[in-house]
Amino acid sequence: MFEERKPIPSVVGLNMQIAEAQLRAQGFNNIKIEYTTVYDPAQDGKVQSQSPSASSSGVFGVTNTYPLSEEITLVVAQKFGL
Repeated sequence: MFEERKPIPSVVGLNMQIAEAQLRAQGFNNIKIEYTTVYDPAQDGKVQSQSPSASSSGVFGVTNTYPLSEEITLVVAQKFGL
């Protein structure tokens, strides 16, 4: 039995809740959140990076896809001093 595969969208720069909602809407539910300290209050709560990164065209223009069970780690900014 094969598991459904989809490209992972880029959610870097989005608010954490919006990023999670977009990933879940695509069927990715194994989402892990990690935090990093930032000094810019405008970045507080925004996704700084994701792993795996967003799907891109690979060799011969084929888009990389991942199983829906793939763990996606989001690194979210947390303002210094919280």
